[in-house]
Amino acid sequence: MNSPKIYFTAPKEYHQIVAGLIRDKCEKNARTVTIDAREIALWDINLNFIIGVLSKNKKPEILKVLDLGCGYGFHTNAVGGLKCRTLGIDINEPAIDFAKGHNLFPKKIIFSNKAVEDLPGRKEFDAIIVSELLEHCVDPEDIVAQCKRLIKNHGIIIFTGPNGRSLRELVEMLLLPVRRTKRGPKILRKIRNIASRIVNSQITAWDIFADDYHKRFYTMNGLLSLFSKYGFILREYQNQDFTATLLGTIFPYIKFPAGLLKFDYKTADRLPYYLAGGWMMVFEQRGEYGD
Repeated sequence: MNSPKIYFTAPKEYHQIVAGLIRDKCEKNARTVTIDAREIALWDINLNFIIGVLSKNKKPEILKVLDLGCGYGFHTNAVGGLKCRTLGIDINEPAIDFAKGHNLFPKKIIFSNKAVEDLPGRKEFDAIIVSELLEHCVDPEDIVAQCKRLIKNHGIIIFTGPNGRSLRELVEMLLLPVRRTKRGPKILRKIRNIASRIVNSQITAWDIFADDYHKRFYTMNGLLSLFSKYGFILREYQNQDFTATLLGTIFPYIKFPAGLLKFDYKTADRLPYYLAGGWMMVFEQRGEYGD
């Protein structure tokens, strides 16, 4: 079921786009100012997967793409670099404000501060990107239902997300009771701020998402059941990593050697799905009755 990972499928220009946007978001922070295309190529395997999937179309410029929960528009801009007509939406207004101010392809990309249920129309998009989103949602089934409404027949969902039973998610589960208390999020932010000061750096570029914690913990069977309920069939699948994301969570201020990360990804390629840190998938819309 698993296929060899496409580590560096995305050309360097797409890694440069994301690296530059992260540096802009974090300004001249000592940690993030050093982030370059090579680091993005190693860490951002989701970007490689998304660009790799969309690049399979010989004319990506004819594709209409929805980046659902696009955040600060890092990946949305990379997709715009493929010349796809792209709409990035997010309910986080400050994130969308940043994305609008850093739209590198205004003729191809539109950013909007909207929830997916507020989008009009039916069968509008050839591809919908649902990357690291469902685990943050209170009602993920509604998200998939909205995707069914908006996607064209035989359109695809490019999905990435964590294995809800992985070591990384175990950390999230342990912290969940704390985050659900009134003072929990404030305490965790304070701990991260202290750690940042100790190392004289923002812990990591992804620290900007510190409060956007995981609310759902999916198994593979749970995900397949959710998507199949709305007429989506699994077309492609790859393991994300084994422990790279966990290491990045526990030791986020450390830059791990490229060889160690590659070894981790190659290990994940050989693991059964239930031992992977997360998954990258392509679902095709075939309708409830295969239409």
